[in-house]
Amino acid sequence: MNNKIWNILLLVAMFGSGITGILLIIGIKGIMVIFKGILTFYHVEFSIIMVILVFIHIHKKPIKKLFNFRWRKTII
Repeated sequence: MNNKIWNILLLVAMFGSGITGILLIIGIKGIMVIFKGILTFYHVEFSIIMVILVFIHIHKKPIKKLFNFRWRKTII
């Protein structure tokens, strides 16, 4: 994948986690008590997605090399 696509996916995950986190902070004050469980679920899901995307984004080249492994011919 292109770096722009990875950056967009990371941005969406970050905004999803951030917005649900802000809504959870507002919910602590009692405004959105009904949606607290749903917001917590999506906040955790966006955070997990973001961690996975960051890991893949940082280690993209070593992972790519791992799956493109070719046997070398050795001369004995």
